[in-house]
Amino acid sequence: MSVIKVLKQYVQRDAVEIAAQFTLLTLLFAQVGNAFSRPFILLIAAMGILLHHGYRQPQIWLVLCFFTGFRVFYEWPMADNHAYLLALWCLALSIACFSQSTSQILENNARILIGLIFLLASVQKINAPDYLDGTFFRYLFLADNRFEDFVVLFGNISYQDIDNARELLEKSQFSALTVSDRIVPISAEFNLLVTFSTWWNVLDQIAVACCFLAPANSFLYKKRDFSLLLFCITTYAVAPVPGFGWLLVSMGLAQCGDNHRVRIAYMCSFFIILFYYEVHIWGLLVDL
Repeated sequence: MSVIKVLKQYVQRDAVEIAAQFTLLTLLFAQVGNAFSRPFILLIAAMGILLHHGYRQPQIWLVLCFFTGFRVFYEWPMADNHAYLLALWCLALSIACFSQSTSQILENNARILIGLIFLLASVQKINAPDYLDGTFFRYLFLADNRFEDFVVLFGNISYQDIDNARELLEKSQFSALTVSDRIVPISAEFNLLVTFSTWWNVLDQIAVACCFLAPANSFLYKKRDFSLLLFCITTYAVAPVPGFGWLLVSMGLAQCGDNHRVRIAYMCSFFIILFYYEVHIWGLLVDL
């Protein structure tokens, strides 16, 4: 049987099955939880995949909801938004599996959760005084070594420039002024990269929120899958947090309906994000 034929048969399955299976893959691929909860999350996620119709067992999702929720309480109040969303999504899956209207419940919860998480993220960014002025990305690109290759490739600066900037930041004790050009002199291309990243990120998130919270059958509503796919493919090419991307893709699969092309696009984006994470494309391009 050809790969294309197998793929066609798979995308014709129930949306709940596909979304649940990709969520379980996310839990296996991403390092979720602390040293105590992570082994249990991995074990239960593996059971959900290996057991016959394990992905439809509400007990599995309730236990996963408990352990992912425990992560939120354990790291309170420093848990990231990924932790909250994952726990809520596992709860939504457990409720859907208990109900007879499984597909409809999961579809509505996925769409609303995606819309709200992007809406809240957009509001937070707009109201943050150190975001729209570029301070956030200027600091992030210099202080976080996971972005070094990307910044060197597009910011017209060297690794030595980044090290020098970090030394200045440390000497200034990371005060609010340390990321200004007066204290950390960086190239014009770097500042342009910061400005573009700032506005692309906030506008893209606003677009996703508007599309997913728009009335059904409206123009924006029909563009919701495109907006989320664009966000995932562009954002996680740079942001080293694939677990969040995989979770969004899994939720996108739950709410996209019976459009097989859109389902294939979501599944492809799942593995594109995996490719980004494992291959380190920016480092390869810098070496070239």
